[in-house]
Amino acid sequence: MASYDETTSTLALRGIIDELSIAEMESAITQATADHTRSATIDLSDVDFLPSIGLGVLAVAMRHGRTAGAELVLRTRRGTLSQRVLEISGLPFELV
Repeated sequence: MASYDETTSTLALRGIIDELSIAEMESAITQATADHTRSATIDLSDVDFLPSIGLGVLAVAMRHGRTAGAELVLRTRRGTLSQRVLEISGLPFELV
């Protein structure tokens, strides 16, 4: 579900994000951002399912990062499910 590239500070999430995988997602974000104190990018390009619970985790992580002075950037490819979901949600993101 998640892999972290230390050289680019990018956490790549993939597959289905749902109630069963949300704890793993939260843990991966916490580790990648050193408990929300280090800036990182989350790449959602290969996410196949992203319900509101996943968006909530991303929004909270972004808020925690801002509070701690770190930036959490969401990134996805054009034409993906995650692009559509992020556009609808209003969360800021970058296209690659």
